[in-house]
Amino acid sequence: MYTAGQISGTAELEFKGKLGAELSVDEGRAAARMCALNCLAALLTVVDSLDSVKQLVRVGAFVTGAEYLKGQRLRVLLRDEVDAALVKLDVLLAPTTPIEAQPVGQNDVRIGGESFPVRASLIRFTRPFNLSGHPAASIPCGFTEGGLPMGLHIIGRPFDEATVLRVADAYQRVTDWHTRRAPLAG
Repeated sequence: MYTAGQISGTAELEFKGKLGAELSVDEGRAAARMCALNCLAALLTVVDSLDSVKQLVRVGAFVTGAEYLKGQRLRVLLRDEVDAALVKLDVLLAPTTPIEAQPVGQNDVRIGGESFPVRASLIRFTRPFNLSGHPAASIPCGFTEGGLPMGLHIIGRPFDEATVLRVADAYQRVTDWHTRRAPLAG
């Protein structure tokens, strides 16, 4: 793990006397990396108290351009798959999460006999649409046997938030799940 000061110090390189001078391609790349590292150092300083964000930013610092490009290409493939599913449909409907809410502090959950991190499991059904950029909404649709709320995930076509919201509104007009409250734990 690097501190913001270590990253900033690493980024100083040998460009002190070259302000305004022409740079070679290699010097330009190094200068761009220096700028990126300085931005990362500033960001780490701002989010110093947010451990999970700091970890993500630090991991992102080691993503190469080729890896980023591959990720963007996979994102396009995912978007195209969702678009294809929506060709003959107004929206997709799905559960919001594959698990019910877990007690605070519980780190793992069993799904189909396998253990998974709670945090990753809670976003398992919503993450693909965050990546694909499709508009989505989650609305109450019932309770588990244990009395915990469940959500209905409504996913729409790109830039068609209005349809997603109309479907959510129509569902809530014919059900009363959004007015009910789960019993308080005793």
